[in-house]
Amino acid sequence: MGKDAKNRNRQTGQLKVLLVEDNQADVELIRQGMADTPGGGLEFVLADSLARANELIRQTRFDAILLDLFLPDCRGMDTYVNMQTACPTVPIVVMTGIDDRELAIQTIRRGAQDYLVKGRINGEVISRVMQYSIERSRLHTQLRMIQKMEAVSRMIGGIAHDFRNQLTVIKGYCEMILPTLRDDDSIRQALDEIHQAAERAGKLTSQMSMLSKTKTGVIETLDLAKAISDLESLLRQLVPRDIELQLSIPEGPVYVLIDPGLFQQAIANLVINAGDSMPNGGRLLIGCTSVQENHIQDVPKGLKLPAAAVSVSDTGVGMDSKLIADLFEPFFITQSTTRTAGIGLSVVSALVRQFWGDIKADSAPGKGTTITMYFPKVARPQPSAEPKPAAPASIKGSETILVVEDEEFVRTLMVQILTHCGYKVMQAGDGKEGLEILERLGGKIDLLLTDIVMPVMNGMELAMAAKKVIPKIPVIFISGYSASHIPNRMQLPSDAVMIDKPFVPRQLVMAVRHVIDGDSSRGA
Repeated sequence: MGKDAKNRNRQTGQLKVLLVEDNQADVELIRQGMADTPGGGLEFVLADSLARANELIRQTRFDAILLDLFLPDCRGMDTYVNMQTACPTVPIVVMTGIDDRELAIQTIRRGAQDYLVKGRINGEVISRVMQYSIERSRLHTQLRMIQKMEAVSRMIGGIAHDFRNQLTVIKGYCEMILPTLRDDDSIRQALDEIHQAAERAGKLTSQMSMLSKTKTGVIETLDLAKAISDLESLLRQLVPRDIELQLSIPEGPVYVLIDPGLFQQAIANLVINAGDSMPNGGRLLIGCTSVQENHIQDVPKGLKLPAAAVSVSDTGVGMDSKLIADLFEPFFITQSTTRTAGIGLSVVSALVRQFWGDIKADSAPGKGTTITMYFPKVARPQPSAEPKPAAPASIKGSETILVVEDEEFVRTLMVQILTHCGYKVMQAGDGKEGLEILERLGGKIDLLLTDIVMPVMNGMELAMAAKKVIPKIPVIFISGYSASHIPNRMQLPSDAVMIDKPFVPRQLVMAVRHVIDGDSSRGA
């Protein structure tokens, strides 16, 4: 059955229910009861046996099932188990003439939405129970999806952390070896390519972290045109290969005030939904433009102009006006509950309005859909008047540094970099071991350089313990996690010096020199 036919009941506003009942008298009572119920909103399709029900399930998508447990070809709990196995994502309401409390408890525990006893129900009760069951099932589906997305977010954060560690080593050794090679050396050329690939991978990793960000509140002036352009390679991974992705963005900047990570999440969400609406392939266009006062008829009422408009257009199945009216409602979905399409559109809407904007959808059945986000434009940000910190007179030194890092290959690189610059370096694989070294050497350690997220004792706990042993010891934190993925219990003080992975050797030694010399504000 085609996708349009499967969604026809959505477009008529009715919920399609499979009624599995072999007693014709009961069928007529149900139909008559529904006919007498204004606004029942249920379209019943009859199956008089379990075999017929399974046949219909293979042909049509149903919103719910109203199931008699005692059928000619199956009886009792076995009926429910067979039906649930055949369509595990469709809500099932059991209806039977037997008032059996134990059977009712068994079916509810197994996953039935409700247990109705014939003779005690009417059309109004059936309509209410079926609609409530469908909504409960959808909410449970949404909750599972949210939990899955949270798990994926944590997984992406972990992958990005591990990848940053690898990139730190790749970039670090590249920059250590490159100065030793002649410009015409073929090995130098190969190392240059490796170094550039690591740079590109680092940008992609940062984008992954932004998309999985769980903390918000960083509002800045963002050039939407550049932000979308930077995301292109990542967005292409979010849609099937048979969908053509195109960008239409201006050459000049388009500035708005927004949280960059949340904006990226909104774009990714719209792209995923657009991709889901094109199961047989198609074209997806992401556009960005400025909207001036003379385009007032094109924008939502009350929007402050001039504005920036970001649109995501697809050539998918489209929607009618009724679906569009509900599109941004919480938990509204336009597809089967086994799909992810539609999930998060209410979140996107809330995000847009959080940043003083608005959102609208234009669509028609068979004509595709365009969703446009509008944000008030702001002026080009002024360049910072604060002068750039001067490089230290020398990056070399003779002080003693304690390096605490649980990833051995990263720790080895840092030790080599610092040793090469003349520093005496002690090293530890975790916070507990690092604290033992501090306690043993006392004031002989001039600087603590520690990773933040470590087993046994994290970097923040180590720094606090180190201050008790050496009250004025300077500390530099390093981490492969983005700030939004560092747990609250490891939050750093506002004046802490932090180096993000992947870093390069000069970045590390300059930070060390600045902090040792007392210019910690310039260390990062």
